[in-house]
Amino acid sequence: MTTHRNRARNLSWLLVLALFLGAAGDIFAHEENDDGKKKKKKKNKQESSEVEETPAPKAPTESKSPAKEMPRVAKDVETRLLAYDTTAARTLLAGQSIDSDAYLQAADGRVATQENNYSKAVTQLSAAADAMSADPSPLIYLGEAHLRSGNTGSANDAFARAEQRARTVLAGSPSDPQGLYSLGVAQQRQKRFGEATATLEKARSVSPRDALVLFQLGATHAFQRQWPQAIDALNQAIELNPGIAYAYYYRGLSAGEVGRKDLLVNDLDRFLAMAPNAPEAEQARRLLGGL
Repeated sequence: MTTHRNRARNLSWLLVLALFLGAAGDIFAHEENDDGKKKKKKKNKQESSEVEETPAPKAPTESKSPAKEMPRVAKDVETRLLAYDTTAARTLLAGQSIDSDAYLQAADGRVATQENNYSKAVTQLSAAADAMSADPSPLIYLGEAHLRSGNTGSANDAFARAEQRARTVLAGSPSDPQGLYSLGVAQQRQKRFGEATATLEKARSVSPRDALVLFQLGATHAFQRQWPQAIDALNQAIELNPGIAYAYYYRGLSAGEVGRKDLLVNDLDRFLAMAPNAPEAEQARRLLGGL
């Protein structure tokens, strides 16, 4: 009984850590020992300084807006990022004129975030957010990069700005799928989970087969400790797109909370196979090793 309680507490703690750093997107929490924490704090200070000193990239020569179609390579990069295949994502961008297209700048910034190059990520995503002045997405990615670098204040500002943009989109088109999705994610990142759940449910009603909507909805339920609802939404997300690495991570943790050890083990094994270098990979290994 005591072992079961300890395991449950461990699972809950992993979710709290993920929540603290604004998980369910391109970033997820990780534990460190005391020395690691001290080193990380020192590193974050250095990275923050680098962000301030990094010159802004050349602005795209054309105005980019959500109306412009995303280049195919940017879509392919997103697919690789969801699978946490960072190397493949970087390879896809090789040889591209990144700073001439805001979508490619955003993709470059997201890859840099997974590479832990937060200075470059913030620079590229800031430029993309300025160029794509009506699109909330670059601001959400920017907020995530700031969170990973330990800059919570700038992260919260980016998420609030993303929410404002999403509301502007929805004011003109209340059922806009991307507007609803972006609003729900921005609310989730700001830890307003009840609002995020309601918004993502609206997004699901508009786009019932959108795997990312279901993934974010499942993660939001997990943050609210609504385990069965989390598993249900994540089941649907994985069925539609088995290439979302963190869908397995969150479903596995949720499964552990309801006593589904089989699903916990299978999902964390799958997560580690897809994302062995992800921030939570070591946590997943520890958890599996303690079963």
